[in-house]
Amino acid sequence: MGTPTWVRISMSIVSLFCGSLSAGVEEMFTGIQSPPAERGLVLEIAVPKQTYFSFESVTVFARFRNTGDNTIAIVFEGDGRTGIANRIRWNSSATDGKRRLLGTSGTMVENVLLIPSHGTIYAALPDRMFPAGMTDVSIEYEYSQNDSQPPLAGAEIWQGTVKSNTIVITSEDKETLTPDEQKQVAEKIWRHIGLFRSGDPTTAYLAENHLMALAKYSVPILLTCLKDKEFQVRAHAIRALGRIANKGLAEKEGFVRDVSSLDDLIATYDRERDPEIKERVIGALLNFDDMPAEKHARIVRTLRDALNHTDKSLRNAGAAVLLRVSPNDGIPEVIDKMSDAAYFGEEQSNILELLKKATGQDFGTSASKWKAWWQKNKGKIE
Repeated sequence: MGTPTWVRISMSIVSLFCGSLSAGVEEMFTGIQSPPAERGLVLEIAVPKQTYFSFESVTVFARFRNTGDNTIAIVFEGDGRTGIANRIRWNSSATDGKRRLLGTSGTMVENVLLIPSHGTIYAALPDRMFPAGMTDVSIEYEYSQNDSQPPLAGAEIWQGTVKSNTIVITSEDKETLTPDEQKQVAEKIWRHIGLFRSGDPTTAYLAENHLMALAKYSVPILLTCLKDKEFQVRAHAIRALGRIANKGLAEKEGFVRDVSSLDDLIATYDRERDPEIKERVIGALLNFDDMPAEKHARIVRTLRDALNHTDKSLRNAGAAVLLRVSPNDGIPEVIDKMSDAAYFGEEQSNILELLKKATGQDFGTSASKWKAWWQKNKGKIE
């Protein structure tokens, strides 16, 4: 009988985690407060040092120790981009009191690592960047046996949840970088931008996440990408700049919000001839809804232009964002076009739902009823 595929795949990657280790990796775990064993398994984490710069990725190392007399098999899901994935849950809490869950993505390929009796496995977890200040970090490994998986001869597949110790990671926010540090952070940013060319949406999204964490340094470089010759680079740079300008996201994720890209994004909309790139800009403008009056007026002008564009997808995007960013400008524009079923096409029902949400009214696609209501209520919508 052949070896099951899920086992064969796992055997090929064991060397990634169980190869020869320098004494430095083992020394990181010296003196840590080890948690108790859970059914023979102890999970510990450590870092090479305690203090990092806010733009520096932190590699957290995990140590799985088997305290029992039988071989233990632990199961991961992972890929080349993130290392260990869905079986590991990250827990972190910064000094600002906000609890942040560090997201991890993986594949459905399952990898089994064998820990011999009283043996140890070391694993480098996916790199993360932490907000300035001190962050308490712990992780949990969790697994429940899938009934479709065959038993593993000679080893027991560990099931349940085991929690690691907690470590403190300190990240500094430097006002001025040395030339070497400037080079280091620029190279890191360009590496992530290079992933925009992969064509894989997950890879590009993860790269955007890193650029958000590096917002203080990445925005000037992302602005140069708005004129890049490659569509994917321009498209993802627009989305990254929009996400960096999102106030709620910045507060949640702990990065520095930056809205300085607004003028460049509007200029990109005016310059571009590709409707899809224009639509990306419209989506990004949703994140600038709290701008001062002069800039708000420029946003509204751009959204109105999109709403009246010949490209149906672009005008749908313009209508949706205008209703959210500036309802008093968007409501009459959408009302004028609501009775034409072809104008918004398949998206007409979605635009109608946004109109109803913005007004608290429902007159269907009757332009006359909407206009009559608006004449009595215009200017009253907040």
